[in-house]
Amino acid sequence: AWRLLYRAQDGWSAERGHPPLLAHLGTSLVERAMIDAYCRGTGQSFATAVRENNLEID
Repeated sequence: AWRLLYRAQDGWSAERGHPPLLAHLGTSLVERAMIDAYCRGTGQSFATAVRENNLEID
């Protein structure tokens, strides 16, 4: 689902002539908020979540 959103955002921004960095600002803020909520909800730091692969980042 995340990759579909990323591709859709790419297409939307390209049609309007927006630079890619600006196009993905909103999605990156949502991603950051989701990671923060996960870490707060589980009581762990971001470093721990990444080190233990709790976020299952590819």
